[in-house]
Amino acid sequence: MSFTYKKCEGTGKTVAVIEVDGHIVREVVLDDVTAPEEWSLCGENTYNVIRIEHGRIRFLDANCPHKQCIRSGWLSQPGETAVCLPHKTSIKIIGHRGRYKGPDAISH
Repeated sequence: MSFTYKKCEGTGKTVAVIEVDGHIVREVVLDDVTAPEEWSLCGENTYNVIRIEHGRIRFLDANCPHKQCIRSGWLSQPGETAVCLPHKTSIKIIGHRGRYKGPDAISH
């Protein structure tokens, strides 16, 4: 069985993807953010605070030992990534395209 995927139309906007343990927990269209927001991800004895502003995103706070995620600073360009390894949390800028919602067509 083979699958053929049709590409989705792009939005031309910058999209940030937040993942925990390999699972997408939130996608944010950074160009559409109108007011700053702080968003918390809490696990068992862990937390990450993510700051979202128009056109950019970052780890603001975390209770990981070395705080490398916080030192990563602001992300705003496609391809940029910040990771909190102890908490298995990442922020990726996937760039100027629409959210992938699965194949538009499948052929066999």
